[in-house]
Amino acid sequence: LDEYLQKAANILSDYIIDLRAFIVKFPRLQTNTIHIGSDLDEDMPTIEESQMWEKLTTEEVIADAILSNKVPEAQTFFHMRQHPAQSIQEFIQTGLNLVYDRLLKDNTREASELLRNMGFDVKEELHKICFYTVDRSVRDLLVSVEKAFFVYLMFSALKTFNFFCIYAERSIVLNMFSEWEQTVFVPSSMKYSC
Repeated sequence: LDEYLQKAANILSDYIIDLRAFIVKFPRLQTNTIHIGSDLDEDMPTIEESQMWEKLTTEEVIADAILSNKVPEAQTFFHMRQHPAQSIQEFIQTGLNLVYDRLLKDNTREASELLRNMGFDVKEELHKICFYTVDRSVRDLLVSVEKAFFVYLMFSALKTFNFFCIYAERSIVLNMFSEWEQTVFVPSSMKYSC
């Protein structure tokens, strides 16, 4: 793809992720897939990833599709094979199982990316997992991640506070110095300027 087409594709992918975040909040209707015949399958587009995905398990295909923002292509891939993962409900449930699996392996970065690309609020979903899991190691991991995030926020706030303290301290010193200059004769060559 040329540069502008790639930028447009990236923008559309971001909109799709935002739309998924919106859709996740609504209950899903149960639909039954009916295969009418081969006429529809002839019009199905070929998917670049098909050859690679053929060699992978269902979970690996779904993980790759979510992480690379190719969920529609993966659904088409599964539809062409009449696989249950063609259903978005099945797809998302498998994706959530993958998130939990990543957390069991202490891979919070990939778990967060999976959640974000499926359209979930990462912090909210990780809190749900932390509250409802029976696995203590996952809870401890999520608590440590939350602690690290809190420490980061505190450090950032302290840096900001420190900047303002230094600025305020400097202003006070400059004001005191200028008041002192007014009461005492100071040669112009010795005057302080900012």
